[in-house]
Amino acid sequence: MRSLTAKTSSATAQTVTAPHYLLALHFSTPLYLASRPGVVWNGISWVQADFTVGNFSSRRGGMQGEIRLLNLNDAYGAVVLNEEVRGAKVGLWSLYGEPPYTADDPEMLFSGVIDGVPEIGDNVRLTLSTQAGIASRVPNIPLAVFLGEDMPVPGTVIHWSGGDVTLEARNG
Repeated sequence: MRSLTAKTSSATAQTVTAPHYLLALHFSTPLYLASRPGVVWNGISWVQADFTVGNFSSRRGGMQGEIRLLNLNDAYGAVVLNEEVRGAKVGLWSLYGEPPYTADDPEMLFSGVIDGVPEIGDNVRLTLSTQAGIASRVPNIPLAVFLGEDMPVPGTVIHWSGGDVTLEARNG
C-alpha cells in the first residue's frame, strides 16, 4: 500500500477535488500529454492536450479501458495511420495540486498497451489493455501445422479447375 504525498493529501481534503492527468503514449516518437498546461514531471515537459479517459474495468485477469484524443487538424489520426500503434506502451497518471511536482506526486492509474484503434474521426479512440488482459485473450498455441517441409517439389503438376498447373521454384 502506498501513502499519499503531502500535495495529494492536501488536494483530496478539499471539498471539490479534480485530478489532472498525464498520458504517455510510447509511439516511435513518444507523446507526453497533460490535461493542464505547464506540467514538468520526471524530467519531461508534458504538452497540454484535449483527451478523455474512461470505461476502465477489470476483465479476464487484466484491465481494459479507452482514451479519446481530440483530433485537431487530424494530427493524432495521422500518427495512428502512419505507424503500427497496436502494442505500443501506454502510461496514465493522476496528479493533484500545483507545480513543482516531486517524483512521487503522480499516482499511476494504468500501465499497459494499445489494443486497437476503433475510431478515427473528430476523436481518435484508443482501446487499452494490460499485458495480462491481452495474454488471456490470445492463445499461446500453434493454430496450424507448419507445412513448409511438406511442400510439393518444383515440376509437380496439379490438376486445377479443368487445367494443369506446373509448380515452379520461387526466385528470391
